[in-house]
Amino acid sequence: MSLMDLFSDKNEKAAADALKAGFQTGKTDAYGEIDKGVAGANTDYAAALGLYQPLAETYGKGSSMYADALGLNGAAGNANATSAYQTSPGYQFSLDQALQAVERRAGAQGQLGSGQTGIDTINTAHGIANQDYGNWLERLSGYDGKALGAADSQANIYGGMAGMDYNAGNAKAGYGWNAATGQAQAQAGYEAGKDQTGANIIGAALGGVSSAAKMFGGGGFTQPTGLMY
Repeated sequence: MSLMDLFSDKNEKAAADALKAGFQTGKTDAYGEIDKGVAGANTDYAAALGLYQPLAETYGKGSSMYADALGLNGAAGNANATSAYQTSPGYQFSLDQALQAVERRAGAQGQLGSGQTGIDTINTAHGIANQDYGNWLERLSGYDGKALGAADSQANIYGGMAGMDYNAGNAKAGYGWNAATGQAQAQAGYEAGKDQTGANIIGAALGGVSSAAKMFGGGGFTQPTGLMY
């Protein structure tokens, strides 16, 4: 350190500025990596939600149909369920097979156009409806559990996204706090350096005054020898 360095704080300022810039760069880099990670994770979460969405829609339709069949959605819902049941492939196949059997039996007995055949047809259709409708309701009831499972899976994904965003925010807050604290400490160190520089200047000035006093004050000046007046 040269003598002039005692009267300048430029080195302390340069060091403080470099330290503050380093903290800011570190915070910016950390934020960038956090944002990149969050963006990538959100893309993966969105893909997972997309896989569950078709299942959720299908299971939701089954659950809604079950509510219609139970009468939970009023007369319109019940009519919707009845129509869906009567046009289902299983019902139509069973009904067609049973009616063909009635007709074959009536034909074999020569009663194809009789009133009894008509009664047998009605009874057969009614019996099949009663038996198969219960089975149809039982199958529909399973959609409630499936819809709930799909909804739980989607809720878990959304929960994961929320947790990730919360953790990212906490991490950013930590990096921001560390950067702000470090920059404040760097500034405080610089201010302390300025105070020391000021003290050096004052000390040097007082030292100069003291030296001059000794030189020109009482006994401080010695007449050279051999000098004649």
